[in-house]
Amino acid sequence: MCISKSKSPVIMEVIRLVNYPPVNLNSDENGDPKTGTFAGVQRGRISSQSQKAALRNSDFFRNLDIDYRTRMIPSMVASRLISEYDVPEEYAQSIKEQLARIARKKAKDADSSDESSAEEDDSMDTTAKDKKSSKRGVSKKAGSNDDEDSKGKTQLLMLSAAEFDALVTAVFKMYQKNPSEKNLNLNDLRDQARKIAQENPKRITASMAMMGRMSTKGSDFIPDIDGALSCAHAITTHEVELEEDFFTAHDDAFGLNLVSHDEIQTPTAHLGSRWYNSACYYEFYALDIDTFKKNLNGHNDMKDYLKASIRAFLEAAFYTHPSAGRHKWAGDVTPEVFMVQMRNRKIYTNLVNAYQVPVDSHSNIVEESVKRLTDEVNRTDKKCDVPVVHRAYWAFHYDNIKPEKCDGFDNIRDLIDKCVEWIMEEQLNEAD
Repeated sequence: MCISKSKSPVIMEVIRLVNYPPVNLNSDENGDPKTGTFAGVQRGRISSQSQKAALRNSDFFRNLDIDYRTRMIPSMVASRLISEYDVPEEYAQSIKEQLARIARKKAKDADSSDESSAEEDDSMDTTAKDKKSSKRGVSKKAGSNDDEDSKGKTQLLMLSAAEFDALVTAVFKMYQKNPSEKNLNLNDLRDQARKIAQENPKRITASMAMMGRMSTKGSDFIPDIDGALSCAHAITTHEVELEEDFFTAHDDAFGLNLVSHDEIQTPTAHLGSRWYNSACYYEFYALDIDTFKKNLNGHNDMKDYLKASIRAFLEAAFYTHPSAGRHKWAGDVTPEVFMVQMRNRKIYTNLVNAYQVPVDSHSNIVEESVKRLTDEVNRTDKKCDVPVVHRAYWAFHYDNIKPEKCDGFDNIRDLIDKCVEWIMEEQLNEAD
């Protein structure tokens, strides 16, 4: 059903409720499940970074196209030069070190020997970083620039596979032009990298267009992209207290009598503990469709690629979970609710306040969480002037509970197909 007959959607919201068994999906610096206080009550929390990483690294996006988010781009370039272009290792090592420096410095200081000027963006958090390093027993020397350059490490960068291939090609052309030159002109090398990144808008992947990319420390290595996807930290609909799992590692030699009991008096080889929780999480995403299309502008087969990208996002949003501890917990479950809302104004509405009063932990948490969500949807429809063009709703166990205004679906495949159809209909209308 079309709730509003206003103009085409510009915001697509996705809301998911997931009831997890005992898991530790997203841990803090101590290895414990993340928590957060909401409305004065401690909740379980999954960071937006963790959720977006699960989306980007899912097969749904990886099967669409490939990009790399890594500190090792210079090292990867050097390896490709050696393996595919037979470039001498000495030359490749020089390229690796200089690419690492370029990706950290400001363009105007790429050839400067004044490190204090080139690294001024680093100085802002020196005290905090030194404190972290001392806590973790890591010396500042271990992360020095010379050490990072020689290992081919940079700040964390994100390039599409096509951008990476073009960068390797450009560097190889420089080698062909002057193979005997060991001390390359850093400005030329930097400009080649910048030119490749800026002149190839078709090489932006769907995950880059959605999640965005940012080069810290003033790098000119690649252009920044303002992501089209907003993602809230997931929180539990109810109060959470962490629980501790005490475990031992068993030594088979004891039980199987493989050695004398004088040599092994106990079957326990290791004692340990880890924290976990089991909770129902509320998740919220908002995709700015206009920004997403703008980021993809110029992409080959734009219409088909947009369609495939929207489908990949919805499938990933439904099926994927943070992968931390997957072999320990096996916590991937079917969501309880999956709802997609399309709005025709650039105002998205996070419905998290449905849970400002936490669901009673002694009640049926899932059923009550579903009721709270649908009540919040109905309340927002009646009291807020933010028209919804389309709303698609799917529920697993409690499909008898749904918003007053929605298109209900029994099968998630039908819901995703319909949402993609709605988006593409509007694109065709705009084209006409």
